Formats: sequence, C-alpha cells, structure tokens
Amino acid sequence: MTAQFPLGAFDHAHAVYLRACPAFDRAKLVSIGIAIHVLIMVVALTVVQEFSVHIAPQKNRAGQGNQRTAA
Repeated sequence: MTAQFPLGAFDHAHAVYLRACPAFDRAKLVSIGIAIHVLIMVVALTVVQEFSVHIAPQKNRAGQGNQRTAA
C-alpha cells in the first residue's frame, strides 16, 4: 500500500535534533554533593547514637562480687 502525497508536502520539514539538557554549573553540583554528604552523615550519627551501648564496669558491693564460695 502506498500513500499519495503532493510533491511539496515536505518542503517545510527540517531535521530533528535532540535538545541537550542544560548542564549544571560546577557550583550547583558541588552544593548538591555537599548536601547529600551532610544528609548521610546526619543519618549515620543518628543510627550510631541510637544503637550505641555504653559499657561500664559494674561496681562490686561489699561482700559480693566474683568470689567463689567453698562447697
């Protein structure tokens, strides 16, 4: 099947080019990178503080402790 077009149907046509996305400037990329790193650090510190366990030696009471009793 062929389609019939007039001879001048595509005289106004032009080549289609991909438009390039506007490039980010260096300052914007640096600020985005710093913001992401700060966010990661805040989340990491929050998790570490939440899951940290403080281990301190237990003080022995008088007469009690790690003494073996004679059996």
